[in-house]
Amino acid sequence: MIRPLELNDIEIVNKLINDKNYITNEYELKKKASVYIKNDQIVGFISYKILYERAELDYIFVQKEERKRGIASKLLLTMFDDCRNSNVESIDLEVNSLNEKAINLYQKFEFKIIGIRKKYYDGIDGLIMKREIR
Repeated sequence: MIRPLELNDIEIVNKLINDKNYITNEYELKKKASVYIKNDQIVGFISYKILYERAELDYIFVQKEERKRGIASKLLLTMFDDCRNSNVESIDLEVNSLNEKAINLYQKFEFKIIGIRKKYYDGIDGLIMKREIR
């Protein structure tokens, strides 16, 4: 089940993604976020911003034990639906050039590499990817 992030999810999601400061209490005012629930536990998370006619995917995460079960795909599809309903024309993201699994997932959903940020991730290039929303 996918549902919007709630304030009482913040601590759980921060622990899940191993970043205790990623989400603050003001988080929901600035970004959109959803969680994937399995057996009453949060096992996945997505966050993004809608900026007029475009969106930026900030973060997608699925707990290691739950990967390869379509959860990331379902989270992305939920974001795509929201973007269509918000008249978004395109979605941008950045990804570490060594993160092959993420790159493959994004390419599966028609994201294209449109640029490179040299040494963006502690000396590793970041790929800028974009997907048009139809």
